[in-house]
Amino acid sequence: MKLQRSTLILLLVALGLAGAVYVFEIRVSEKQEKIAAQKEQIFTFSADDVQSLTVTVPNQTITVERIDAEDTETASPWRLTKPLQTLANPASVNNVISYLVKSQTDPATNTGIRQLNISETELSNYGLNNPEKTIEVKLKNNQSHRLVLGKPDFNGRSIYAQIDPNSNTETRSILVIPQEILTVIEKPLEDWKFAENQAETSETVEAEGN
Repeated sequence: MKLQRSTLILLLVALGLAGAVYVFEIRVSEKQEKIAAQKEQIFTFSADDVQSLTVTVPNQTITVERIDAEDTETASPWRLTKPLQTLANPASVNNVISYLVKSQTDPATNTGIRQLNISETELSNYGLNNPEKTIEVKLKNNQSHRLVLGKPDFNGRSIYAQIDPNSNTETRSILVIPQEILTVIEKPLEDWKFAENQAETSETVEAEGN
């Protein structure tokens, strides 16, 4: 009887240890997956954290700000504040923000974000010493981030970039990101403005839903 009880206790202890190891491995795996996903993103904040966005390209600077959520009468959650004051096209704004926070990994082409370490004197080789294309993001917690874009890489499918440039370090960390980012920021002013037919379409959809 004593042997059976001892065996049962040992069995329960073994099962308990196995369960603890399993839970630990699951948590470690989830944490590693989260870290891996973050490495494939340009920024790790969420889209909902963004309060304002400034996109600068040659001959144009666009600034949009999030409209107070309590203001339910607006047809768009974004307001264009520069170069003029009007409602902003939410599709154009959300495309930029989405690109900044989504995973850039493409298993089909084995492409994604690559990181390089270079010296300060090499910045000009990558077009990052005096960048003409930048994206500045201000978050709801008043933190700000800046992404500067440089030259395309040798294959023309990617572009060199730098996050929050720091002039106090001799070694710079730069990124090689998909060049598709240019398609979401190099838009004419009209594409950034909220069109009247967007409001009409929205009203039509709501009416049909009712």
